[in-house]
Amino acid sequence: MVAVSTAALELLPDDELRGVLAHELGHHLGLHTVALTITHWLSLPIITLARIGFLLERMAFAASDLLARRSAGLALIGRIVSAILQVIALAFLATVLIARRIGDRLGRSSEFTADERAVDMGYGRHLVMALRRVHAMDRQEAAQNELPRAFGGHPSPVLRTARIEARLRANRA
Repeated sequence: MVAVSTAALELLPDDELRGVLAHELGHHLGLHTVALTITHWLSLPIITLARIGFLLERMAFAASDLLARRSAGLALIGRIVSAILQVIALAFLATVLIARRIGDRLGRSSEFTADERAVDMGYGRHLVMALRRVHAMDRQEAAQNELPRAFGGHPSPVLRTARIEARLRANRA
């Protein structure tokens, strides 16, 4: 399934929209959406374990505060247990962050692959025009101190455009 935003329908001419849709189809043909879904589902247990670890760490810290009133030794044991649980929770969290960084890197390469598929389908020139249009709109928003919206997790549209144009030239040769 590919969803098209109202903004894309309003802002992009039909030929540029076809280029963007060819790019999105490239993601599906490359099974990028499947990999993304599997990665997301596999990260859920790790995130849950990290949250449980932080909850247990807070409970151990609260228990050690309560025990501190009765015995300094019990308070020390509570603090040690709390620190151990915090380290475990941080280890799970670090795993998620590392997995996301790897996913971001793979996601960037999947953008290039989807661009190549769009070129191979004959929509490279249209995709270039769409990228230029959206990049120009993002620069206008940035000049107005607004947050750019379109390319947060994507490679630079300038880099993508250059790579698409190089592939178009190579295909002509």
